[in-house]
Amino acid sequence: TALGIDFVGGYENTEGVFLNPENNTDAFGLWNLGVEANVLQGLLVNERRTALQQARIFQSIAENQQQIIVNDLLFDASFAYLDWQKFFYFQGVVTQNINLAQRYFENTRESFLNGEKTAMDTLEALILFQDANTLWQANQAALLQAVQNLENYLWFDGLPLELVPTAFPEDYETDIFVITNPIAASISVANNPMILEKLNKQSSLQVEQRLKREKLKP
Repeated sequence: TALGIDFVGGYENTEGVFLNPENNTDAFGLWNLGVEANVLQGLLVNERRTALQQARIFQSIAENQQQIIVNDLLFDASFAYLDWQKFFYFQGVVTQNINLAQRYFENTRESFLNGEKTAMDTLEALILFQDANTLWQANQAALLQAVQNLENYLWFDGLPLELVPTAFPEDYETDIFVITNPIAASISVANNPMILEKLNKQSSLQVEQRLKREKLKP
């Protein structure tokens, strides 16, 4: 048993020509039943009980590790969504920036033709317009990459999904991740699977330590 107590039993039936008569049993044989227990070492703490306790702890550790993987997946998916949101709305900013830079360049060129601006002013306005175009193209590439990364987490019934062209993320004025109950948040921290995993590993070491201390007994 897990408590270090053994229940033993047996049946003996001996007979034969060459057997010492004093070892013969009657027709019913000889039954025995008893209990064996260690008086000191192994009574409360033993290998079997330790192995059973560690098996239960290891099962909890496996569940903690599984939850950690799920949490990491949710974190990566949330980060991919926020990345998509950032580049999506920044695209509108850089588009407006192009329009302003183009208008500034055209106005500066007209002023140059009218003799109000110098050629250097026109060159400066052209560089600003080209920089705005470069920024738009860089953000467009980053947006496409963010969409592809986000689609890695879109699945339905085991099949991958793609974002439709008309899809758009929530705006920045909408709170996506809101903690409405601080008490529930503190409970979630206490039940963090990474913390629970470390505590379970600590319990496993404590169980093993008790067994080694038990071995010091006679």
